Amino acid sequence: MNFRKSLVVAAALLAISAVPSFANNFGLGYFRPEFPVGGRLWLNEQVALDAGVGFSSIKTTTGSVTNADNNSFGVDLGLPYVVASTDNVKFFVRPGVSFASGKDKKNNIDLSAFWVSGSLGAEYFFTKNFSIQAAHGLIYTSTEAKTGAVKVKTTKLGSEAFGVSNIGFHYYFGGK
Repeated sequence: MNFRKSLVVAAALLAISAVPSFANNFGLGYFRPEFPVGGRLWLNEQVALDAGVGFSSIKTTTGSVTNADNNSFGVDLGLPYVVASTDNVKFFVRPGVSFASGKDKKNNIDLSAFWVSGSLGAEYFFTKNFSIQAAHGLIYTSTEAKTGAVKVKTTKLGSEAFGVSNIGFHYYFGGK
């Protein structure tokens, strides 16, 4: 991992560890499986801020050749907004952005991916400190593979992939 990526990881972990000291509604957990180290900070009863970091896998296609999955570093940010709630459930919409970059050293290819998403989800609180969530929505992806002066860019708009690993959770410090 290069210095810039190490600095981003260190800053994200420092921010995540510092938030519980001043936030009553901070939870560790994740929203996207590609960015499993993250948290959610409820700014008030209706708006939260999500942040996640992790390693993603980017698959590139150049012409008719599909390269193997390549590991890359990534960051995910989201802004859940509650549209309805009950005592234990918050139904929300979540606009989000994600970015990942890496390098396929074997083929000397620089890889990057950018996502913009809009999800509809629900967070169910089993206790005041533990919740699970599920969400699904639309996602726009832009992936770029660059080697030397050659760039191959792919864009796609579709629904988000959904499976068991997309069921997120949060452990809250201080309650919901």
